[in-house]
Amino acid sequence: MGIKIQGVPFAVSLTVVCLVTAILWYVKRSGIGPLHPVFFYLLPIALLTMLYGRLPALVCASVAMLCSAFFLYDPVYSFHVSNRLKSVILFASPCWL
Repeated sequence: MGIKIQGVPFAVSLTVVCLVTAILWYVKRSGIGPLHPVFFYLLPIALLTMLYGRLPALVCASVAMLCSAFFLYDPVYSFHVSNRLKSVILFASPCWL
């Protein structure tokens, strides 16, 4: 029973990352997306930090960084980031926590 209770914060953090990524991906595909979508992960990560602590928030930030690199930055569906500025923003954003 303890493993189930301890896993809830991590499941919630991964669910939040999936939802934010899906919304940002849809907005990007519709053509009205922001230039640097990684900043939209900061508020959910901050809320998860207040609710569940540091470790689930770090997992959330790491997965958000990977999801944004894969789904939101060109070339899409690749971890290669074509612009140096975008790569700096991408890798510096988890450090703000």
